[in-house]
Formats: sequence, structure tokens, C-alpha cells
Amino acid sequence: MEERIKVLILGGLFPVIYTANRVNIPKTKLNKIRFDKINEAQHNSDIDSILYKTFIVKSAKWNYEKEWRLILDGDVCNYYDNKIPFPYIKRVFLGCKMNTQTIDAMIEIVEELGVEVVMMEMDNKKFILEERRPDSYKWNKERAKWRNPLL
Repeated sequence: MEERIKVLILGGLFPVIYTANRVNIPKTKLNKIRFDKINEAQHNSDIDSILYKTFIVKSAKWNYEKEWRLILDGDVCNYYDNKIPFPYIKRVFLGCKMNTQTIDAMIEIVEELGVEVVMMEMDNKKFILEERRPDSYKWNKERAKWRNPLL
């Protein structure tokens, strides 16, 4: 990957902060936002830091995700026409409450790309999610087509 792109991506990568409290943006700070002639907000480091924080704060209930967010300036996105070269993904996790149409579409797309698919399933006894391979999902879906009256 080109060094310049690598620096841009790494500079915009932030770990999510998990907390019980929302980010508070005081009205006094919002009132200080100034717009230029073409109605774009002018940058102000105090306001920008609060706004960026809102992008990376999430409820403590999601702490198990260990999520990271990529936040890039609009100018960078425009320069690359919103097609920033990014390292290929290795695995895609499908949530435990996804509907079957979405699961089917995601499995088809992801497997076509040669990427590993991991399905998340809730444990019956503990408040945890288990990783499952999509093989059992596909098998159950195929078996349902048979509609065997003896089963």
C-alpha cells in the first residue's frame, strides 16, 4: 500500500470508547460554529474534538465488540472520489439477529470474494455470543427444502 495512503488511514483510525454516558455538546459551543460563504462550517479545534468524540463513543453494553472506527476528512474522501484504497478484509461477522434474506445475500457476496464468514449465535445460558461457521446454517436451510413429513 502506498505510504501516503497508509498514513492517512492510520491517522484516522480510532478505538471506540465504551461508556454509560453520552457525549455532551454544550449549546454555547454549537453557537460558536461559523459558516463560510458557501455555507460550510469553518474548523474550530474545540468544536471539532467534541464532534469527533461523538463518532467514537458507544454504549458500554457493546464493549465486547472491541470496535475501531475510521474517520477521514471530507477533503481526503473527495480526493479519492470516496474510493479509498483499503486493505482487504479477512473475516465478516454476521449478527445473531440478522434476517435470513440478509444472511443469504451476505454469505453469497462474502464467499464470492473469498473472505471467511462467521455467524454469531447467542449462548442459551450465558450472556455471550458464540462464533459459528455458516455450514450448519446452509445445511439447515437445505434440509428445510426437503419438507420431509416424518421429521
